[in-house]
Amino acid sequence: MNGSAWQSDLLLAQQWFDQNRVDEAYAIATSVLAEHPACAEALEIVGIVQSRRLQVDAAIETLEHALRIRCDLIPAHSFLGLSYQSRGEIERAIRVFEQGLVLDPAHAHIRFNRALSLLKLARFDEGWIEYEWRWKAAAVPRPEIPLPRWDGSSLEGRSILIHTEQGFGDTFQFIRFLPRLQQLGATVWLAVQKPLSLLLHEIEGVDHWMPVDEPAPIAFDLYSPLMSLPAVLQLNHPAQFRASTPYLHAEPDRVEKWRDRIGNLPGRKIGIGWQGSPTFKGDVWRSIPLPLFSVLAEVDDVTLVSLQKHDGLTQLGESDAAFPLTRFDDLDEDGAFLDTIAVMQHLDLVVTSDTALAHLAGAAGVPVWCLISTACDWRWMTQRGDTVWYDSMRLFRQQKLGEWEPVFADVVAELQRSGIGK
Repeated sequence: MNGSAWQSDLLLAQQWFDQNRVDEAYAIATSVLAEHPACAEALEIVGIVQSRRLQVDAAIETLEHALRIRCDLIPAHSFLGLSYQSRGEIERAIRVFEQGLVLDPAHAHIRFNRALSLLKLARFDEGWIEYEWRWKAAAVPRPEIPLPRWDGSSLEGRSILIHTEQGFGDTFQFIRFLPRLQQLGATVWLAVQKPLSLLLHEIEGVDHWMPVDEPAPIAFDLYSPLMSLPAVLQLNHPAQFRASTPYLHAEPDRVEKWRDRIGNLPGRKIGIGWQGSPTFKGDVWRSIPLPLFSVLAEVDDVTLVSLQKHDGLTQLGESDAAFPLTRFDDLDEDGAFLDTIAVMQHLDLVVTSDTALAHLAGAAGVPVWCLISTACDWRWMTQRGDTVWYDSMRLFRQQKLGEWEPVFADVVAELQRSGIGK
């Protein structure tokens, strides 16, 4: 590679990376590095691709090398911070993000990812405000609503639309704040994901309903995204997040329908879920291969019940010969989570990865153990084995990214020690 040809190749690598042709970009960047090992821009591309490929340790080494050569590489700061986030090194991630923000204070992705780190460290006074960068970072689609957004002003005698955003679990978690709006004098409209409408139609704090993904007449004065409520309500202390549970309820007829079907199963009955939506960027870290749950089936007097729907069901066939797992093909066949929440009333425990099932069980006041990685979501914070969000939930944490076996060893030991369901 002679003359300025390597510079042209590097420009092509950057263009290909921008077009999401990461393999081609990586190949060119590594070829540039073969002759110019101190080329910071090539190192940056390699490090970002390593981050995209979930090679977290390699990405950190490469991106730190790039920044030692050139400290002004903004994407390198962004992806290096993300890599530290994945390893659970949150304070270090914040330092890296803040170095990048010195270079570009309005960099939306760095601001948003810094917000997630702040929230994870329970720095809510800063974190909720910074979390609003999710819109500019294009992390969340934003509906067009031609009315003023609520700024915290008086709600007495006014009507407000609250629209859901992100996943089902986020909705289950944040609907706890709706009754506060009624207490402030508001008439509350909730625009909710259509699959959840049957489950949520009798929750407290809502006067009127509408689907979030369909056109509807405007019959309210103000609006607010659901997950912006803590910022506008100025809820900056974890004690302010607590809600009396259950605040999600199963239909009594469904509870009765499932009584004998679950009650006739032998031993302690533990519901499990293992897979979140694969479209979520961080799903690779939160979802758990089903075979790892086999150690729970080996505990004396335990019957495992599948609560998994849709994504992850392909793993069921692989588990048949490995360990016994009770499943019901008619679960939720007439509405999302309607049977699942009823089944939970008859279980001794739910053990699940970090998906909507965890939030559903917590909001229903059902004992639930949530298994989380070092790259876990901000809402589980750090270190603690409980959570400010749900009194019935315990957290079992990875100590090293990607290593689930020690987590399951902890779960088995606690099952044997606690005697749940005996």
